Amino acid sequence: MLNDDKDYIDGLIEQSHWATAHELRITFVHLLLQESLSMPSMVWEKCWSYLSDDILYTIRKNLNDQELQLDEKQIKNYCLLEVEKLLQHRGKSLFYYDGMPRVTDLDIPSLDDVLIHEELRYDKHALAEEHDRLISALTEDQKRVYETIVSSVEANRGGVFFLYGHGGTGKTYLWKTLSAY
Repeated sequence: MLNDDKDYIDGLIEQSHWATAHELRITFVHLLLQESLSMPSMVWEKCWSYLSDDILYTIRKNLNDQELQLDEKQIKNYCLLEVEKLLQHRGKSLFYYDGMPRVTDLDIPSLDDVLIHEELRYDKHALAEEHDRLISALTEDQKRVYETIVSSVEANRGGVFFLYGHGGTGKTYLWKTLSAY
């Protein structure tokens, strides 16, 4: 039986020379669905790096973050997630296959949270410098409104604030200062 799995492992590795990682995942899922593998977890362990070859690139592209780094565990998890999605489209799950690892909690932003990820990527040091520059130029009235809003946020009181004024009175400037806080 183990020799059979070795043939599948060799086949997946050979396929990796000309196929995309996504195509390899599809092949792996077909092997699972056909119950061709005697030890799916062993095949996974030997081949996961080929199946996940595009994961980091895809996540960086989807999150628009070319600096993003993932460790081996995170890459394996995302690859398992992709395998799980392919299985679910065919009415199966990794839970069906004894010994196969399961997707664990992914500790990087979901691909659905691109806007949140972009917001969290701000350069905090540059933002603090901008805040200091902006706050130093607030008028007394703007400063009073700023302090009211900030103290409400810091005290976790919440509230709804409406700022009204004619054009050119600094509403946008105050908003930029609060945004940099």
